Amino acid sequence: MNYSSYTIGSESNQSLESSLSQTPNTVVNSQQNNITSKHSNGGANFYDGNTGTQSSTEFNSAQASEGAAIFSAKGTPKAFIDSPTDLVNYQGIPTQAKTLETMGILKINPQGQYDFVEQQASTPEQQEQQQATTDHHDSFAMSESENSEINSVIPEGIEHGALQAITSRGIDSMISGDLTHTITALSQTSGKTPEEAAKSVGKVVETFTKASNRYLENTVGMNQADIEPFYEWAKTHAGGDLKAAVSKMISTNNFRDVGKLVGQWAAANPPSEQALKAAGFKTGKSNSGELTVFIKGSEMSVKSAAKAKLI
Repeated sequence: MNYSSYTIGSESNQSLESSLSQTPNTVVNSQQNNITSKHSNGGANFYDGNTGTQSSTEFNSAQASEGAAIFSAKGTPKAFIDSPTDLVNYQGIPTQAKTLETMGILKINPQGQYDFVEQQASTPEQQEQQQATTDHHDSFAMSESENSEINSVIPEGIEHGALQAITSRGIDSMISGDLTHTITALSQTSGKTPEEAAKSVGKVVETFTKASNRYLENTVGMNQADIEPFYEWAKTHAGGDLKAAVSKMISTNNFRDVGKLVGQWAAANPPSEQALKAAGFKTGKSNSGELTVFIKGSEMSVKSAAKAKLI
């Protein structure tokens, strides 16, 4: 597994294991997703990732170099943001600096580093609207052309109840990989030949698969090589959550819960010694043989380092 830092739906003070292994939750907690930057002169900035607002003492903007959770594209912790591909913990989710710059959350300063842009105070209604429009996980969706491709292969005249039943069966088929029963059901209900039904079902599955893989790579930040192992793990260890996530993806064109499952997978599959070394970490072994990693000269177990969000 190529190691990356996945921080889907976490609180800023939670560990990788505890925050990412939670089942999908759509309830917004006003205490989540915050960044507090403390300064040597006693001042501090508070950035609320839920609302996009911030307050400060003695400073007017939250400096990215002072307290935000920052990682390089390879997952190495950093003290400041100086690359468009750096990952910043925004709304509990690792987001590339170039994406946050496009959203108006970050800006480049004269030193070539990124700072948080000061956000003006807004009403609760404006805050709710802002959150809805800036959360790129919720805003990710299949394109109009992809939707059109799916709609074009759905036969006309199928009753709504029958289509729902076929869709439900199709979700099970997508997870299991066996599309036989879905193809048969579509053929019998629509009058299509088995060959035509197979072509239609295959097109739908292909379209959703490409979209979900694009979401996992570009929005969540997964390595392409990890996607198939992730799904295989989810089928075995989180089948119910995977089915619920795929159902939501198909019914609402929202992929976020698939991304949340990545957290469970990452917690169950900690980075290997090879992956840690590739990311620039020095590793070792404890007296009991447990893999350890050196962080700022201190040796700790990989699990402890992950809990502290240091790797």
